[in-house]
Amino acid sequence: MTDTPEPTVASSLNPGLVLHQRLLAGDVTASAEIANAYLEPLIARLRARYGWLDDPHLPDEAAISALWNYLQNPRQYKPEERSLEAYLVMAAYGDLKNELTKRARERKFQGGSQVVELDAPGAEYRVGDDSELTVEEQVAILVSPVWAQLDELLPNPVDRKLVQLIMDNVGETAVFSEVLGISGLPSEEQERQVKRHKDRLKKQLRRHVRREEIDGE
Repeated sequence: MTDTPEPTVASSLNPGLVLHQRLLAGDVTASAEIANAYLEPLIARLRARYGWLDDPHLPDEAAISALWNYLQNPRQYKPEERSLEAYLVMAAYGDLKNELTKRARERKFQGGSQVVELDAPGAEYRVGDDSELTVEEQVAILVSPVWAQLDELLPNPVDRKLVQLIMDNVGETAVFSEVLGISGLPSEEQERQVKRHKDRLKKQLRRHVRREEIDGE
């Protein structure tokens, strides 16, 4: 007996959900069919957006890693939250960011230099919106000398913790409020103060990353 839900009319109209349910049910051909359906489009999507990275193999590796991790742990995917395609794209972006973070930290200890330019072909630099950092901006910050000099750039340890949360894509206001020590304030005031601090730090990161690129030309 299994706790896998029976296919529904809705799932019959959603090929990704059908494949996911078959994988959970132990269908021996489901893994191959999922790989055939999603791997090449996922690789193509990452190559198109991140082909400007210094290592052209990174998008492929991230796509393969994301798919493999899903096939090994399919219950981590929650169909009610997003489509299988969207889940794999999100996972691949996460794997790519994690690998770049690892390489940036290795370069920090090895005294390496910056290898990614924010305005490289395909990069997206958002100039009028301080609400979010694009993935490209996160990549640039992570591999920039700025990341290695964060202690100098942000002498306040609270600011450094907030930046780490931003780079880890933490979105919960409560987490930022705890770091800022404002958890006791009304929720609207917490949101206002958290947004103010996040916008301030994002502007500072953007400004210094762009300056590092200019200095390094």
